[in-house]
Amino acid sequence: MTVTLSPAAETARYIDSLGPEALAKAHAYTTGNHWLLLAGLCVSLLVVWLIVRSRLLDRLTDRLSGRSWALMTFTVSAAAFALGDLIALPWTIYTDWQRQHAYDLSKQPLGDFLGQWALSEAISVLLAGLFMLGIYALIRKTGARWWMWGGGLAAVSMALMVMAAPSVIEPMFNDYKPVPPGPVRTALEQIADDVGIPHDRIFMYDGSRQSERFTANVSGIGPTARIAISDVALKEASLAEVRAVTGHEAGHYKLGHIWRYVVIFPLLAMIMFFLLNRLFPPPPGCWAAMHNWAKHAVCRCSWR
Repeated sequence: MTVTLSPAAETARYIDSLGPEALAKAHAYTTGNHWLLLAGLCVSLLVVWLIVRSRLLDRLTDRLSGRSWALMTFTVSAAAFALGDLIALPWTIYTDWQRQHAYDLSKQPLGDFLGQWALSEAISVLLAGLFMLGIYALIRKTGARWWMWGGGLAAVSMALMVMAAPSVIEPMFNDYKPVPPGPVRTALEQIADDVGIPHDRIFMYDGSRQSERFTANVSGIGPTARIAISDVALKEASLAEVRAVTGHEAGHYKLGHIWRYVVIFPLLAMIMFFLLNRLFPPPPGCWAAMHNWAKHAVCRCSWR
């Protein structure tokens, strides 16, 4: 006999089983996240205002006067990113650490959180500085058409990040090991077979270091593609949850959604560059645009 399940009905049944207290807590957390989007925008505007008012970047530029344009561009760009994130650190601690603890979603000590933030910041600042150096080099070499070449640079940068993050960057923050034999491993191998990922590319990482939630991801492209699940899978998550969460992520990989980032983000960057080229002088406008793009598209999303 064939049993037909309704995803909507099963979802409603699961949600109802959580109980009123858990549902109220989840609603409060989700609603708070929505307000954080608006508050985050205000914080970003305040950070930019403080940087401009402080004139610290102007002073740094004056100190580097007479040095090569490449050194000046990289140093000032990297300093801009570092200064902005440092000013926003209290807000980051609240949203990414304190609030997670308040909702029992993390047990990570503050010291460990700050250590990982510092490592992430070092990587982000280095990559952002190099990217901005490339943008300004294109402005010098290609003139009014720099915005087109800038979009190409954004595409290459995004593709390299997608390929390098699973093997180079993410292991800096967590310990990745093969998933031990058992029902979870068997379920993951079935998912891997469905999406064409070799069994030796199935990993488990110590995600409980940062979060009590079960998470999984299917990242990378080509030979760097892999399935990675948090160790919470063997501690608290059920086999059904492992199948559901990992299968969802594998679906994104199977449908090629990752290529949307490789294509769409560079196109958006190119459009932004074009508008800046028409509305503002390229050098100051370029920094303002890429501070936003690089922070959300290149720096953190891949490894935090």
